[in-house]
Amino acid sequence: MEDHYDWVEAFEAWLQRRNVHINWQFTPVSATNQWSATVVVAGHVFTGVGPSKSRAKKDTVMQIANAQILY
Repeated sequence: MEDHYDWVEAFEAWLQRRNVHINWQFTPVSATNQWSATVVVAGHVFTGVGPSKSRAKKDTVMQIANAQILY
């Protein structure tokens, strides 16, 4: 079943509440139809992959959530 919780929106709200600014880097993955999304949060580098920039960003945000580094 598709996850309907908007993790990206929740993460962006967290950033706004904490007045944290980050820079996303999107890169096409060679020889595939995939994108990677990379960001540094709290000194940790996270990279997610997906068929579009938005899906790659969601994958990255899920990794950040699973790392349990946000306060």
